[in-house]
Amino acid sequence: MSDIERELREHFGALRARDGESAPEFRAAWTRAIESTGARRRRFPAYVWVAAAGLVVMAAGLAVRSAARGTAPDDRRQPVSDAIAELMRWTPPTDALLPVAPGAMRATPTILRSVLDDGIPLTIDTTSLKGD
Repeated sequence: MSDIERELREHFGALRARDGESAPEFRAAWTRAIESTGARRRRFPAYVWVAAAGLVVMAAGLAVRSAARGTAPDDRRQPVSDAIAELMRWTPPTDALLPVAPGAMRATPTILRSVLDDGIPLTIDTTSLKGD
């Protein structure tokens, strides 16, 4: 071991000892952490929990009431302007490039196979004219 390495070890050892002296004791830090979490658990008074339970009961009552009527707010039909209806019927011009098979773009291709294989038929001539 060289002199520089020994000197560095001594300096780092002195720093480690100095840090150890100023570090808090583990048990004391652990006890403080346990005590502080216990104080945080009792942060919400009982009336907050009662109010939250009341809100849940009210929401359940409204859900039952709307279900009893038979019409959910999403089932109501709203009139749509002609411009919005036209936008809803719009299809991108690149749709013609997609495969005809439904769900082909959502299907996971097999290994060594491309999504484009179904759209571009390729024939490979395996007969060789070399060496004839």
